[in-house]
Amino acid sequence: MAKGLERESRRPLVLRHAYQSETRRYTPRRPERTLLYRVVSENLEPLLRTAREQNEAGIGLPKYVEQEFRDYLRCGIPCNGFTRLACQACGRALFLSFSCKRRGCCSSCAARRMCNTAAVVVDRVFPDIPVRQWVLSTPFEMRLLLARDWRHRPRR
Repeated sequence: MAKGLERESRRPLVLRHAYQSETRRYTPRRPERTLLYRVVSENLEPLLRTAREQNEAGIGLPKYVEQEFRDYLRCGIPCNGFTRLACQACGRALFLSFSCKRRGCCSSCAARRMCNTAAVVVDRVFPDIPVRQWVLSTPFEMRLLLARDWRHRPRR
């Protein structure tokens, strides 16, 4: 578990020293107020319907694409789930909405994943020498396999 966080039985997740100063406050993101959210929510059903109609077999978009969009529309919305964090030092509490943890169209989750991946690569993969740029590439056939069947993805 992350440093400073602990879980006690029947108590909320506790965040120690969440507010180190009065000027530093957590501001919840409001995905439903963004242009991308509005565009996706207004046009997802027509897009899926059009894709099914234009496909000869009536299949439409792959299920993982549809699921990506649907998860994005639930990401960061408190009514879809949240956790309560409380500071042991000052007693303040905040509610943190659950995220979709996807990387397709959700910019918040994609950015978090990108930062976490970069930190792991810098800390555990690269030697202690200066590196300017790194590229990870997979063969085209492997990309298609990974995109279609999640069981072939590496486990964490």
